[in-house]
Amino acid sequence: MSDETTSDAPTDAKPEAPETPAGAEAAAPAGPSVQILHQYVKDLSFENPSTPRIQPKPESTANVKIDVTATALAEGVFEVAIHSEFRAEQTVEDKNETLYMGELVYAGLVRLGQVRQQDLEPLLLIEAPRTLFPFARAVIYNAVRDGGFPPMLLAPFDFVDLYRRRLAARAEAQKANADDAGAPDTAKPTTEETGSA
Repeated sequence: MSDETTSDAPTDAKPEAPETPAGAEAAAPAGPSVQILHQYVKDLSFENPSTPRIQPKPESTANVKIDVTATALAEGVFEVAIHSEFRAEQTVEDKNETLYMGELVYAGLVRLGQVRQQDLEPLLLIEAPRTLFPFARAVIYNAVRDGGFPPMLLAPFDFVDLYRRRLAARAEAQKANADDAGAPDTAKPTTEETGSA
């Protein structure tokens, strides 16, 4: 048996496209839209405590912490902000010295189209910051360079992993609250303690 097929149709014949009923395109569901209306540096600080006492070396280490917040401003409009803390250290005479440190809040006004409730957080905490991140990275790059150091080029950031960790922390907190709610009153602390890291 062969896989070959034969046809009496001319070899240059083109398959006919199926007819599309009038108005079918308008009825097709559109995917959720994320529109960046405006983006801006909301807060930027840079400290250079060791210059000129310490000159940077290639073996200096840099650390970056990133978080994302979203705040509703109007119907379908949100401010999405990427919060970044960055720091570089260098060992001098067996002691870690801070070369530079800084903070950046880079934000954007985001308008969402018609989205389902379950898609709201992923769009605001994954897709929107993913769009804003290259611009935030450029601000940090320029701030470090203008501070007199080799520019810090951040690798692409995994906002999906950050969102998953946020969900896991939320689930842990809900579980802890549920456990506390089921405990007798004597097991609950009677005073509150606050502190700063």
